Amino acid sequence: MYIDTHTHSDFSYDADYPLEVMIKAAEDAGLSVLAVTDHCDIERLHIDHLYESMPKAAQTLLQFRGSTNLTLLCGIEVGEFCWNIPAVRRILSASPYDMVIGSVHVLHGGDDFYVLDYSTLDDNALFDLFSRYYNEALELARFGEFDTFAHLIYPYRYFNLYERGGMAFAEQFDKQANELFHILAESGKAFEFNTASYSRGGAELALYLRYLSMFREAGGEYVTVGSDAHFPEHVGRYMKEAYFALKAAGFCTVTYFKERTPVQIPLCTD
Repeated sequence: MYIDTHTHSDFSYDADYPLEVMIKAAEDAGLSVLAVTDHCDIERLHIDHLYESMPKAAQTLLQFRGSTNLTLLCGIEVGEFCWNIPAVRRILSASPYDMVIGSVHVLHGGDDFYVLDYSTLDDNALFDLFSRYYNEALELARFGEFDTFAHLIYPYRYFNLYERGGMAFAEQFDKQANELFHILAESGKAFEFNTASYSRGGAELALYLRYLSMFREAGGEYVTVGSDAHFPEHVGRYMKEAYFALKAAGFCTVTYFKERTPVQIPLCTD
């Protein structure tokens, strides 16, 4: 039973494909469960726009439930959750969300990591940047009004670990990462394994696999698996590889959320 709990439709600012196309892609990929989790990025989008667009996205998804055999979940990805908590709570209360993804894409006063030019930063500036990232991630974890914590390795998507110290660079932040994993485990939150890392491989994927093991060692029980698909051909990608990785890390189940409640499914790798 393959489950994709992180996808985007054209209700996200960085995606162009309508819900019906993404749903068809999930059916073609043989998925059993699909969560559409469009962006609610507090730092990027005008709040009045979000008050209008997020309920519309949720309502549109609910209209498709009767036309597919998929378990179709109403989700949302909230970026920079803690920047405007009253606004986020208003958005979440306006629609019957099944699962809420929490993520950090940008730091206070900065730009999204995907547009940063890391080559202009010396070692001290890099260390400060990543220290601030882990601190904001910890702030989100402590706040906790989400279901699964997305792509902790997000800044590493755009930062070449091999060029700037390899895995030893990431290991400098193990203390913060470990604290985050204990917070998630103790509060019953999930940690997301974002399969987009398989498309880049290398040190980014190695770090993600290491983080899965650290989460398990911290007592983590719930792991969601999401493709982060913005294109139909990416829906459900690398699910089998992800399930093998979860088993290797000591997990027996994969998790999705229904009405904000975790549902655990035994891992299958057939």
